[in-house]
Amino acid sequence: MPHKLYSLFLFLFLAQFVQGQNIDLKRTSHWYFGAKAGLDFSGGSPVPDTLGQLGTLEKTAAISDTSGNLIAYFGFGNFTADWCLFNRNHQPMLNGCGIGLPGVSTPRDCAVFIPKPGDDSIYYLFTVDGWENQFQRGLRWHEIDMRLDNGLGGVVSHDNILRAPVSEQLAATRHSNGCDYWVVTHERSSANFLAYKVSDQGVDTVPLVSAVGQDYAIAQQSYNLNGGYHLSFSPNGRKALVQVIWNYIITHIPEQIQLMSFDNTTGMFSEAINLPYDTSGSHGFFSNDNSKVYFESCYYRPCRFYQFDLSSGIDSVIQQSRTVVYTTPVAIESDGQIGLDGKIYLCSEWDSIASSPNPHFLSVIENPNALGIACNIQYATQPLGSGRAMQGLPNFVSNFLSNIPVIPCLYNFIYDGRVYEELRVLAYPNPADAQITISGNGLPITQAILRLFDVTGILWLEKQTSIPEKEIVLDVSQIPIGIYLLQIQTVNQRKAFKLFINH
Repeated sequence: MPHKLYSLFLFLFLAQFVQGQNIDLKRTSHWYFGAKAGLDFSGGSPVPDTLGQLGTLEKTAAISDTSGNLIAYFGFGNFTADWCLFNRNHQPMLNGCGIGLPGVSTPRDCAVFIPKPGDDSIYYLFTVDGWENQFQRGLRWHEIDMRLDNGLGGVVSHDNILRAPVSEQLAATRHSNGCDYWVVTHERSSANFLAYKVSDQGVDTVPLVSAVGQDYAIAQQSYNLNGGYHLSFSPNGRKALVQVIWNYIITHIPEQIQLMSFDNTTGMFSEAINLPYDTSGSHGFFSNDNSKVYFESCYYRPCRFYQFDLSSGIDSVIQQSRTVVYTTPVAIESDGQIGLDGKIYLCSEWDSIASSPNPHFLSVIENPNALGIACNIQYATQPLGSGRAMQGLPNFVSNFLSNIPVIPCLYNFIYDGRVYEELRVLAYPNPADAQITISGNGLPITQAILRLFDVTGILWLEKQTSIPEKEIVLDVSQIPIGIYLLQIQTVNQRKAFKLFINH
């Protein structure tokens, strides 16, 4: 590669890094949910958008492009009387109705969109079935090609089944390599989490299985519909909230919220701890800086809105950090989601015991990263116009919800007429202390040049290999604490990692 072209690439690559931008943040610009309810964040602050055509009880899914332009959304159609994909003109997408789940189902986590890595024209929609259909359709994926129908898109493959039955839990987060994704659900009657990888090769149909946390088969012994209720990842993809329903009204067994660690390199869960909870309640969710967890319990009045502080990283301290940050005689939250502005928006359709909240407004956590009552929960302050909130908001890939800087994926970049494809390699640990290991993931790395740059473009380390090696170890013990770009290049391949050094 000519020196000038290489320098230009490096400058552009690192410029985004210095600016601290998440290139996927605007993928959450448009929300459609409830009964013709919507919010448009494209101007920064949300404004009501009543163009959506949904009449959906629980969660929906939506996706925009990296410039904030609406691509599609999915839910039960207000006029279609079926589950449908809608295009940016709010019409059913080509071949987009009657896919995923039957009309009778209202699964908690419902669906999520995944952009295909390395191909801006292809999107995947993942769906799960609900208890109303006895979970029988399970987890399925559907492929959307945005080149069809004059750029409005169309479904080219649908109802590809991955596993059935599964719970109503469905969440997605980025792989640590910055390119791929993990789509996760839970088996219906076991302790198994199922993590499916999505890459430039498509959907891997063989999941990574983690048997950790509550065994849903045990939960179902007290009541058949017990089991998975809701799953959400932290914005950085390293923690997950897992909610297990025990139907407190029927069983008088308090429901569970488990905090787990997730390895976004291997796709495996570990280290489940229970967060102290009482009776039954709302969805749980993270703040956009990954430091706080929120959920509401509303079986007894007044309703209590809880916050847990995760910043210590110590299980016992986290469990003891439960703080009531809001009380009210009225339920304010059936679901919560992080907005593009960093605030958390809360919806609640109804409350059967106390007076009903106003369905034409959402409540807001104004400062969700703040500790205790400084988070500032405001009841029913975000208007929805004529739209009506119900029990769910859109589901998104967790990393799209926070402006955490990410290095863009380097699939198939072209230099000097040659295509540089992504290397199938891993770099760990990250953050690094004294050394970092480059692994070929079971395959040899041949004729590689490894370079370590800081964010100003200064080269700190360079190493070349001439013989095949499955692992390469770099000594970074003398390199200052900071953020670096680790670049790996072979004859026709290249990959880059954002690397943190913290001695």
